[in-house]
Amino acid sequence: MSNINTEEENFEQTNNEELESTDEVVEESSEDEINYKEELEKAKAEAAKYRRLLKKSSKEDSKTEKKKSDNNESSLNHLDTIALVKADVNTDDIKEVIDYAKYKGISIQEALESNIIKSMLNDNAEKRQSAEIAHSGSAKKSSSKLSDEVLIEKANSGELPESSADLTRLINARKGIK
Repeated sequence: MSNINTEEENFEQTNNEELESTDEVVEESSEDEINYKEELEKAKAEAAKYRRLLKKSSKEDSKTEKKKSDNNESSLNHLDTIALVKADVNTDDIKEVIDYAKYKGISIQEALESNIIKSMLNDNAEKRQSAEIAHSGSAKKSSSKLSDEVLIEKANSGELPESSADLTRLINARKGIK
């Protein structure tokens, strides 16, 4: 029986050792699990932080891009400015030329050489010229200077001149004064 007891004792001792080692493994795995959970939480927090920074950065980048595009609208490079001046583009048409060039992704000089822009500039120039003629035509009454003889003839028929200068000329013409 001592043999059985010894075996039982060995079995129990081995069993206890295995249980103790299992307990240690469980404790270690619990500690590792807690560490992994802590590391996971830290990683999630850090990821959230970087997402916020990325959003903020992208918003700032879009604002910067918008400012750059606004600045690009108002500033032309030297060659584009020279091309606009050489083409004698009216200030009213400059924005349309710039917009067309940006739309097509070409330079201002290339836009000025396109048939579309050429015809638009010609049409706008004709419109401005027509408007100027119409405006100046109604403002100026053509007062042709009548000769002294015509003034005398009209006065004899009962038509007296309206302006005082013509009346003075009529009087002088009748008296023979020049």
